[in-house]
Amino acid sequence: MDFYALIVFAFVASITPGPNNLMLAASGMQFGFIKTVPHALGIELGMTVIFIMCGYGIGQTILASPYARWLLSFAASLYLLYLLWNILHLQNAISESNIASKPMTCWQAASFQFINPKAWLVGITATVLFISDTHWYNIASFVVTFMVVAMGSISAWTLFGRFLQSIYNNSRYRRSVQASLVLLTMYTVASLWIW
Repeated sequence: MDFYALIVFAFVASITPGPNNLMLAASGMQFGFIKTVPHALGIELGMTVIFIMCGYGIGQTILASPYARWLLSFAASLYLLYLLWNILHLQNAISESNIASKPMTCWQAASFQFINPKAWLVGITATVLFISDTHWYNIASFVVTFMVVAMGSISAWTLFGRFLQSIYNNSRYRRSVQASLVLLTMYTVASLWIW
């Protein structure tokens, strides 16, 4: 296994915009870094399970069905549009000091990975590229390396959300932050349907 290539792939796959990163930024913005840690750990847990499944060939079998791909894209799109609605109504919740939502739990974030098309695509692509046989040691080495690299990206997106909160609290910049988040969400939803 070429660990240098795996590290580069893991960095690019985990830092680029996608459902997880968008949700982490929104959670970091709304709840802060510390309260988003369970969400981040849930992503790591869910991705670990998906990578193991893909390493043993299950992911390729699931995505061989056009219906499964459509269902994954549809479910993830619905969730992201719900998240977008929450982002657009965030200021009202903050100004009323009544934030009804809570940060995503570890188990919720882990479960979300199973409807996240980007998670499956990254899992399948990475295992095809970097796992030459299904010996448990190769799969474990791959998963640990990928998850260590991905934790840096996860932290960066959460901190980015926290940074956005400081800008968002300034009414002068609120519309710009909202517009940026809307565009990022629309891009992410559109990208779910291109694969």
